[in-house]
Amino acid sequence: MADRRRKAEHEEPPRFLRLDEKSRAKMWKSAQNTIFALVVLLFVVLLLGGDFGLISLVKYRRFERRVEQQIEHEKARQDSLRQVLLELSTNEEFKERLARERLRMLKDGEIIYRFEQPRGE
Repeated sequence: MADRRRKAEHEEPPRFLRLDEKSRAKMWKSAQNTIFALVVLLFVVLLLGGDFGLISLVKYRRFERRVEQQIEHEKARQDSLRQVLLELSTNEEFKERLARERLRMLKDGEIIYRFEQPRGE
């Protein structure tokens, strides 16, 4: 045990402790710059990448706007269909006109004339 203590007393201190104050300050400044660069790089990666990054956020916002537009379109379509349903349930003339137009139904004694377009002329 005593031999170990004597050896430890005569050993040189680690290299960074042997540096003069100016060299030690320069090394510390370099370490600070490296740490700062790593923190900035990590911040940029977290900001731009990943599921919660800026790029993903922009994509999600675009998707959200598209879905909201689809919802508005479907609401307008639903309102239109409700109006048609209301007309069908209350307006006999509307029913008759719709049946004539879409189902090509006729009243008694009516005739439908079809005119064909000439081809190639």
